[in-house]
Amino acid sequence: MMEDAVEERFVNSKSGNGLFAKRNFQAGEVIFEEAPLVVTQFVWNEDCNYRSCEKCLRPLETAQENARRLTGNRALNLPLPELDDIKPAEHRNCGNCGASYCSAACLDSAYRSYHKRLCHVNQSAHPLDVIRETWKQSHHPPESFNVMAIAKLAAMFLSAESLEDQQCITGALARFQCETANANEGIIHRMLGPNFEVRLEVLRPLFAAAFPEESVTGWWTKDGFLALFAVFARNAQGVGVSSYGTWAYNVRNSPNCTQQTLDWLDGVDKAIEEKTGLDFMDNEGSGLFVRQRASNHSCDPNTEVKFRLNNATLSLIARRPIHAGEEVFITYLDNCALERSRHSRQKELRSYYLFNCSCQKCQQQADQADETSEDEDDWESDDPMEEE
Repeated sequence: MMEDAVEERFVNSKSGNGLFAKRNFQAGEVIFEEAPLVVTQFVWNEDCNYRSCEKCLRPLETAQENARRLTGNRALNLPLPELDDIKPAEHRNCGNCGASYCSAACLDSAYRSYHKRLCHVNQSAHPLDVIRETWKQSHHPPESFNVMAIAKLAAMFLSAESLEDQQCITGALARFQCETANANEGIIHRMLGPNFEVRLEVLRPLFAAAFPEESVTGWWTKDGFLALFAVFARNAQGVGVSSYGTWAYNVRNSPNCTQQTLDWLDGVDKAIEEKTGLDFMDNEGSGLFVRQRASNHSCDPNTEVKFRLNNATLSLIARRPIHAGEEVFITYLDNCALERSRHSRQKELRSYYLFNCSCQKCQQQADQADETSEDEDDWESDDPMEEE
């Protein structure tokens, strides 16, 4: 996509910077696409057999393999296999540790960028395996980020071929960092709970042992690790990809799709819902996206984030016409939360992101009673800003 389709500029002291369209966009148009600075699959997702490329998160199961696992029906056969974009013949594995990749290109890129520093034969006593297991036992689903992303970022820095390359990494990282320690602590408190300091102090020496190089020792100081952890806690964008979901989308939009095929697909979806749950179809992870991070929140966003290439490449799509000069908004809430009352939305945003929303929708609903939506399903806020 055109690099100059949007520009980042200052909005105000509350919102900081924002993204603004430099030309008109039609509804459904791709505004930009962006590969992540770093991305990792969630630990529990990976351990539940959601197989993904270690580099780009593209699913490694074929659509049929994926559908069979999700439905529990090992005899299920999917029609139109030519609409499945997963190519097992192209898959590769690291010859040493066995890490899986969707292609030779991903394997080569990963090895040069970071994997040569992380590669090891799995053993419970290896510092990286200790970090992973410690995180897994302290961060149960629903997952929001994988602490191994910090390990991957450190490996990227240490594998950089020049000082200039290292400065590019630290420069990109600096664009995510928050100005205040209090905000960092608040967002980590929300992720890890009231004992977050204890949990961080368990992880911090493990990282120092895994990456003892002098050039990253500052990352593992108490303040350095807090700031680094907060970057991911505050900015990690969820990534969801699915071989069956992509195949089903391709089928539904194929000229060969009949009503009989649609009914059959509905039957498969019902079987997945009964066996696994439609909310658990995806290979899931999270990443840092330098460009997208500047998009501010709105409860009535004019764009949406998609992963239409079935890997970790983020696509920002216009939800409605956007005019040149207009700010580009995403939402930090899921679709269900967006339909709740203003009071409920504000509670969730304060609790998870530590800010009061003043988007146009919230301003228009400012006279609404401060009542919680009926569909909040016993969701309780531990919002430190909530009045008693």
